[in-house]
Amino acid sequence: MHRDRTLFAPDDRQRIDSITQVYRLLLGRNPDQDGLRDFVNALRAGAPITDVIRAVLAGAEFQARLKTVPKHDALRAFVQDASLLGLASFCTRQADVDRVDVLSLLENRDLQDPDIYRWWIDEYERPRAEILSGLATPPTIRLALMLSAAGPNSRLQDTLGSIRHQGYPDLQVLVLTPHSGSDLHEIAEGFAALDPRIHHVQAAPDESQAELLMRAWTACKADFVGQLSCGDLLAKTAATELALACSPHPAHDVLSADSDTIDADGARRNPCFWGGWDRDQVFAGHLPAFVLYGSSLIERLGGWREVANDMEWLDLGIRAAATVSRDTTCHVPRVLYHRRQDASDCAPDLKALCVLVEQATGHTGLAMDEPRPSVVRVVYPRPAQPPLASIVIPTTGRPNLLMPCLESIRRKTRYPNLEVLLVSHESQQAKIKPLCNSMHELPLRLVTYDGPFNWGRANNIGAAAAQGSVLTLLNDDTEALDEGWLDELVRQSLRPDVGAVGAKLVYPDGRLQHAGMTLSADGGSYHVMRYANPDDPVHLGRLHHVREVSAVTGACLAVRSDVFRLVGGIEQDMLTVECSDVDFCLRVSERGYRVIWTPYAWLMHKERTTRGSDDTPDTKLQRLQERLYLRRRWLERLEREPFWSPNLALSEKVEAAVPPRWTRKR
Repeated sequence: MHRDRTLFAPDDRQRIDSITQVYRLLLGRNPDQDGLRDFVNALRAGAPITDVIRAVLAGAEFQARLKTVPKHDALRAFVQDASLLGLASFCTRQADVDRVDVLSLLENRDLQDPDIYRWWIDEYERPRAEILSGLATPPTIRLALMLSAAGPNSRLQDTLGSIRHQGYPDLQVLVLTPHSGSDLHEIAEGFAALDPRIHHVQAAPDESQAELLMRAWTACKADFVGQLSCGDLLAKTAATELALACSPHPAHDVLSADSDTIDADGARRNPCFWGGWDRDQVFAGHLPAFVLYGSSLIERLGGWREVANDMEWLDLGIRAAATVSRDTTCHVPRVLYHRRQDASDCAPDLKALCVLVEQATGHTGLAMDEPRPSVVRVVYPRPAQPPLASIVIPTTGRPNLLMPCLESIRRKTRYPNLEVLLVSHESQQAKIKPLCNSMHELPLRLVTYDGPFNWGRANNIGAAAAQGSVLTLLNDDTEALDEGWLDELVRQSLRPDVGAVGAKLVYPDGRLQHAGMTLSADGGSYHVMRYANPDDPVHLGRLHHVREVSAVTGACLAVRSDVFRLVGGIEQDMLTVECSDVDFCLRVSERGYRVIWTPYAWLMHKERTTRGSDDTPDTKLQRLQERLYLRRRWLERLEREPFWSPNLALSEKVEAAVPPRWTRKR
């Protein structure tokens, strides 16, 4: 198209390009001269580019084009253009477009991308109406935040300034200052004079940190108490959001929320989207930046103790994690806390941390190491006489799978007391016996069944024949990759609160196959982080930490034999394709046990080769029926996935949920 250059100034180039891009993407053509001139003039006058988009979308030409061009095709290019990410949400608010989930078309939802995170904030962090308009009857929940004034004076001022923006009335902030330090005292007293919710508490001579915390807590009489770090900021609605979350359940013991970092320019980066309260991560010194503890819990725990290395708050969190149940914790999936980007996360002293966990749990003989930077591994003890571990392997008798599996157990298992049970159809015995004879170093037993292959039934038969106190259900298409895999599974299984343990499974090409499963209300289960590099930490180091999860795959699942019997084994009648392991884990949780995943048991899994192809119409139908069964049986539990943040997508990638699941109405 010929443009009359005399109509435009040299600095209009970017405006012209933006307008042209909008026209091409939405109308499939270049702008006409009159339209271009009018829109350039509007942008010169300060109008945002959204006005251009609004006008084009509202025009008759776009409405007519929308009826003839496939909607997904017409909008995909628009929302995938990085320069227009912040405008994509506008499309969803158009009457003729909102039938299309435009935002789901975004292919790049990487939370580490500052542009993506900025767009996500703009779209979903708009304060809720009840917070903006104020609450007619504020919850009678009193919150207290203890701020240790250790840091530059400017940082203290920034933090206290964010306190003053809180609209929630029943908030107290206790600024704890050392006995000496006149500048800090002056700042604290100055803010206390401006806001009656801010109180200055000065340490007495020779008063310890624990004593100061106890004195401040006793004086404030709050329902929940948390910690602030000097320089960190609260979101404007942080206190109100926390009060709203806990007001229906004031007996909650622990409240927590998401956080991110804020750089020197005030830009927000690196969101931390946590799931529910996870005692294993707390024991490793890995817990959310923003946690509040109920005063009733603090009283039961005896308050803060004098511990080494300024670990008073971590010690309180560890003792809380060892005590509270998941039902008495509440995580608010909103970013309510902003940490300074240069805030230092000092790795806890492993020896001191080990002592704290031993004291909190009653375990003796714990060990801790740091296999990776900033990753703490808790090694749980096992009896001096290792219990018998039974490995139950259902098999269809294919030597190309079974032989490598058995060979890996023989060569790469240092656990000293085990038995292997091969569960196969009676017709496969002649084929399997030569394999067993070649594995004379392994204590092998053959167990037979009749009828068609049924994974759950085969495991139940094998478990009934097993003599060990720990069962490991293992597919015959797996291979052990490290010598300590079974030892780790046994150690974790012997913990009294643990009911089922899953392993880190990778594909033959080294990519991740399994790191725990996340559930959804439609009855589906998701292997989140599938295909990731196992050496990458992924979001919040999830691939490097022992974690509580909703379910683990039955391809490698360890469970104490008493727990297996207690829950009735694997469902073998209603679930025969792929949902029986999920159902088993949910029944374990129903009995009060925890399901955990460990990265320290590492195996390869040639997925679905035992069962064979599941692409047949009959198998697809069966899979659908099983998901419906799972939904009917566990609907309430499926609707509240506790371990995967609703801000994260239910997908194989760890990426932002668009929209977050907490925005969706049931």
